[in-house]
Amino acid sequence: MTPAPHYRPPARLNLLIAGMIAVLSTAASADNGWQTPRIQGYGKVKPVAGAQLQPEADRQHRIVKDVVRAAPEAGQVNEGLDRVARLVNLYALAGVPADNLDLVAVIHGKATTGVLDDAAYEAEFGITNPSTPLIQALVDAGVRLYVCSQALAHHGIDPEAVNDQVTIVSGALPALAIFQQRGYAFLP
Repeated sequence: MTPAPHYRPPARLNLLIAGMIAVLSTAASADNGWQTPRIQGYGKVKPVAGAQLQPEADRQHRIVKDVVRAAPEAGQVNEGLDRVARLVNLYALAGVPADNLDLVAVIHGKATTGVLDDAAYEAEFGITNPSTPLIQALVDAGVRLYVCSQALAHHGIDPEAVNDQVTIVSGALPALAIFQQRGYAFLP
C-alpha cells in the first residue's frame, strides 16, 4: 500500500494565509499598551514608567483648550476633539479624579464643522457626523464644549445645525480670554 500524497495548498492560498496572519498580528499588537481610561475609544494614551511632571491627583485642574483642528477628511473624527479626549485621558492616567478636572474646549476655525448635528452633517457630507459619539463622551466626562458664533457665520452654518451638547458663544477670542481671566490654564 502506497501512502497518500501529502497535500500542498496552492501558492496563492499560502500567501493569503500569511497575509491574514500578518494583519491579525498587527491588529492584535496595534494598541500595544495604548489606553483610553476615561473617554473610551478616543484620545489614546500610553503609560510611560518614570515620566515626570504628572498632574497632581489631589489638585483642582482648570484648563481651557483651543480647538481648531478639523478631521483630515469628511467621515473621520474631528482631530481637535480627539486631542481633548487625549487630555482627559492623560489626567485620568495620572490618577486625577474626574471631579478635579474642569476642562473647557473652545471650538472654532476649521474644527467648526465637527460640531454639526447629525442631520446637518449628513446634508453637507452625505454621512452622519462621526464625532457625535465623541462629543457625547466628552460631555459625559464633564467637558464643556463651546463653538464660536463668528466661525459658524464664516462657514455659513445655521446655529440651529449645531449639536445640542455644544454651546454657542459670541466668539472664540473673547471666550478664550474670559476663561484665562477666570484662572484657567490656556492650551493652544
